[in-house]
Amino acid sequence: MTTLLTGASGHVGQNLLRELLSRGETVRVLVRSSSDLKTFEGLTVEKAQGDLNEPASLRAAAKGCDRVYHCAA
Repeated sequence: MTTLLTGASGHVGQNLLRELLSRGETVRVLVRSSSDLKTFEGLTVEKAQGDLNEPASLRAAAKGCDRVYHCAA
């Protein structure tokens, strides 16, 4: 099962990300081009570049995902 997670660099998103990974789940995080990817160093995550305001990038990021957790503000 693959999960798309928005807001993964925020407080709630980081905690959810670590919980999902601890359960052995595959997680894809939505990142902006300006995102600091250091947040995800040492974590096994897929990164999908996109923007919440661009529907096409959201469709691409969600392709193949079974669920979405939207934690972005």
